[in-house]
Amino acid sequence: MDAMVIDINAIKDVIRTIKTQGQATVTTVEVIQEYHLNHRKSNLSVTNRSFNSIFGKLLRENEENLGIRYVREVIMHDPDIKVLQSAEWVIL
Repeated sequence: MDAMVIDINAIKDVIRTIKTQGQATVTTVEVIQEYHLNHRKSNLSVTNRSFNSIFGKLLRENEENLGIRYVREVIMHDPDIKVLQSAEWVIL
């Protein structure tokens, strides 16, 4: 199984950045996009599971440490993927 590490501290940086921009909530997809674009860290990638679901599970397991709380599942529209399921988180 191929796997790489996701940096929790980089995720904290992403959430802090989003919060300082005035957002009160954030989706898993937004965190992933910001993580990829600005932190260029290694990504956890397991061949039999989607990166989004693995990343979302990591957020759920680290809610308190990351300063977020799960709100609900949402449907997002992405120009490349069309429709994408994500979770919404309130930034504490």
